[in-house]
Amino acid sequence: IGNIGVDEVAGRFWFNDSFGIDVKLGFGTGDADTKVLVGGNVIGTIKQFNSLKIYWLAGLSFGTYKAKEYFDNGDDLDATLIAVQGGVGAEYFILPNLSVLTEMGLRYVSANPDADGFDTVSDFGIFADWLPQAGVRFYF
Repeated sequence: IGNIGVDEVAGRFWFNDSFGIDVKLGFGTGDADTKVLVGGNVIGTIKQFNSLKIYWLAGLSFGTYKAKEYFDNGDDLDATLIAVQGGVGAEYFILPNLSVLTEMGLRYVSANPDADGFDTVSDFGIFADWLPQAGVRFYF
């Protein structure tokens, strides 16, 4: 199986000052493969400093991976994905409804092919690599 990494878009909702959730949808497509991932994170405030919020996160995602025309006979290889992650983040509110954020932590991704003769493929590591992933959020 090729690269099982997935790019994601997410929405965040804080229930109160200390507890919230993220919901996310990930997808990727190209000449050789298609990936879809849905899931979410539970998030909790560690410390709040005026406009800066430091938080923990823990999440679970499920998805599918299809390697197009993977076999010599032209059949596709389908796989089921599961991802588990945990880490920390920092969100700075530029305005009351606009923030910038970064997150990093550990992620485990497993792909289980639906074909005979293939073992489960897994990837474990830092999900922000050496440079943290970053984003901008607008709250409605």
